Amino acid sequence: DVYKRQVPSYGRGDRLGSSLAARLAELEDNSGAELTVDIEVWHPGDQEKADGWIDAIRNALLSFNASVHDWFSSPAAGVSLMRVTATADIVSQLLNVDLVAKIDTLPVGTAHHVSPMDVSAEELVDLPVAPADAPIVGLIDSGVQAEHPLLRGCITEAITVSSSLSDGIDRHGHGTSVASILLRGSIEAQLVSGEWETPPCRILSVRVLDGDNRIVPRRLPQSEISDAVAYLASQGVKVINLSLGDDDGIMAGSRAPTLAAVLDSLARKFGVAFIVPTGNVIPAEYSGAIDEDFRNDYPYRLLESPVSSLIDPAPSAISLTVGGAVPALRAAPLSTAPIGKPGWPSPFSRIGPGINGAIKPEVNAPAGTLGQGIDGNEPRYEDAFMVAVADGRPDGPAVVSYDVGTSLAAPHVARVCAIVQDEYPDASSNLIRALVLQSVTNGTSPLQDASEMTAGWRETKTLQLMGYGEVSEQRSVLSGDRDTVLFAEERIPIDSVHLYTIPIPDSFFTPGRVERGITVSLCYDPPVRARRMDYMASRMQFELLRGVS
Repeated sequence: DVYKRQVPSYGRGDRLGSSLAARLAELEDNSGAELTVDIEVWHPGDQEKADGWIDAIRNALLSFNASVHDWFSSPAAGVSLMRVTATADIVSQLLNVDLVAKIDTLPVGTAHHVSPMDVSAEELVDLPVAPADAPIVGLIDSGVQAEHPLLRGCITEAITVSSSLSDGIDRHGHGTSVASILLRGSIEAQLVSGEWETPPCRILSVRVLDGDNRIVPRRLPQSEISDAVAYLASQGVKVINLSLGDDDGIMAGSRAPTLAAVLDSLARKFGVAFIVPTGNVIPAEYSGAIDEDFRNDYPYRLLESPVSSLIDPAPSAISLTVGGAVPALRAAPLSTAPIGKPGWPSPFSRIGPGINGAIKPEVNAPAGTLGQGIDGNEPRYEDAFMVAVADGRPDGPAVVSYDVGTSLAAPHVARVCAIVQDEYPDASSNLIRALVLQSVTNGTSPLQDASEMTAGWRETKTLQLMGYGEVSEQRSVLSGDRDTVLFAEERIPIDSVHLYTIPIPDSFFTPGRVERGITVSLCYDPPVRARRMDYMASRMQFELLRGVS
């Protein structure tokens, strides 16, 4: 009885998503209005019972003339979902049903802020293409414009496996922009010099987003993405860039969002490495009043705000999550200053931690920044602070445009993953992630001047903002004169220990001014379960011991 009094029942308020709450309030006097919502059903761990629970809710909805468009259930992820259209009154009644875990409105598509760049198609001819044996990276997005000058000759296939989309052609522009970074990296210097690098990979694009950059209304994201991943894996793809997210799916507490849990189960099932962005946040949402101090102290405001947390699927434990970073900046109008400094987190980049305090993002990459008037007015988009990308809009006025967002940071990291795969074709997705992670270089922390805080606080919060650092193409595949990389791939039984002997040269112990240290990067893919308190079924840890025979 004491236990029951201390632990409240899981009720209506727990099931009510924030976006749905606002929508139901708007429809208070119009309960007959129709809503399309996503319903998360509790997964009992037994698939037959899970299917029975979905059937019970579906039959009840159909008896009230509601429409059930799609359903998805994964025993590996511990997730059951439905997408339905029903009246506001019926949706409200569902919030009282014990089998229901959560109800919310549909995910919002990733924003796209483009500004045309003065480059003609005639300037982008005869660019080098990826070799025929280069790794194939999967791109799950809005499709691609395969004949765009920056992409031409590097797209092995542009398709859709969705029953709701007609083909794999990009009708929004987002997927083409992401693909251009994946193939060409930072393109601005190459545009200026006219000297283009050979792409490290080819792309197999699977379109899941419509012309509004959203999953089609009659399909669940988990269904569309699972189908896309299964196809990519069947084609031998090991690295998948997934630059999308649910802007309303902010991580709350330590529970895994549903798409993140599905990605983790797919990564384990198919042996693929997912690269996902943290997601974007509007500065006004976490900062409150924007003043002249914002451009220098926004990292502190990000850390203090609950609305700057990761969005689904960024908390995915097995994926590499990428935060946006301020790139090297070009000259801007004298009346405008960049927000942040090169290497700082972008002011729109969401921050960790991840599930159960995991370090998220693990890495960061250039995503652009915003500008602010020197008098402290609202942040604004300024070409000088944005990233050059391929413009893939069907009616776009340019071949190349400027854009910003963490969606553009992820393909920089997927590109490095492809470089690792090219160097080590037999590497597993875990080894690819490990080699990418050990390559990071630490930038300048925006918290370094917080002298009133301890060094431990600054280190912890910097990881929360930026992860371990920015990945390096060269360090991911090569050892150096003073930087040796050793790696191994093994299987280890549960509750067991594996010992490695690491040869350390005598020069490592010679006094001097050179920094010395050992970096350990440990990547594995345990089973997960979305609603379990301990999200990952198993944990690994390491110890570094000296002088043991």
